[in-house]
Amino acid sequence: ANPPSFAHVHCAERLGVPLHLMFTFPTSPTQQFPHPLANIKQSNVDRNYTNFMSYPLVEMMTWQGLGDLVNRFRVKSLGLEPISTLWAPGQLYRMRVPHSYLWSPALIPKPPDWGPEIQITGFVFLDLASSFEPAPELMDFLKAGDPPVYIGFGSIVVDDPNKFTALILEAIGKAGVRALVSKGWGGLGDESNVPQNVFMLGNTPHDWLFPQVSAVVHHGGAGSTAISLKCGKPTFVGEYC
Repeated sequence: ANPPSFAHVHCAERLGVPLHLMFTFPTSPTQQFPHPLANIKQSNVDRNYTNFMSYPLVEMMTWQGLGDLVNRFRVKSLGLEPISTLWAPGQLYRMRVPHSYLWSPALIPKPPDWGPEIQITGFVFLDLASSFEPAPELMDFLKAGDPPVYIGFGSIVVDDPNKFTALILEAIGKAGVRALVSKGWGGLGDESNVPQNVFMLGNTPHDWLFPQVSAVVHHGGAGSTAISLKCGKPTFVGEYC
């Protein structure tokens, strides 16, 4: 299972089967870096301590929001006893549930305070390029000039897609490059006002596309990061607030 599925350890308990968690970012406590969902600010507290404590704190906040639902599921659906707020946060760590983290150890080495039940296995990839048929318009754009810069923000949804699109087009103009702009979940792109050096891109497999671009600007998603590094492309993670 993956950690955000939440029911994993409870179903495993009810069925009496082993549980192995796999994920694309760390949820196991370590002194090396904070939980990715924790906003750690500078303080006079030891950084190793704050890094480590960020993990149970995130779990505690999650349990505050979902604990009643989880316990209702345990009691009514699984026939198990409810668990307490004292036990729930950090239970996977205390039980040494095996974890596999799907990134390259060349990017983030395994922290020395993780035990043998936690492994970094390397990136995983879908082979979508072999069955992809690109639109003629996309092929024409790729052949019409220098390799473009890819710009895409995946599942990020913004409040004002048109304003965000205008910002991207302004940046492309200042950089003086050709660009592929992925519409993504945010629905980017007022296609009535797109310059000739920009192509508004629909759903296109990254393993087919990235070998043909000059650089990648993306939202930092696990899949985009993995394939851009695999293809050896200059990669920049951008965030829009």
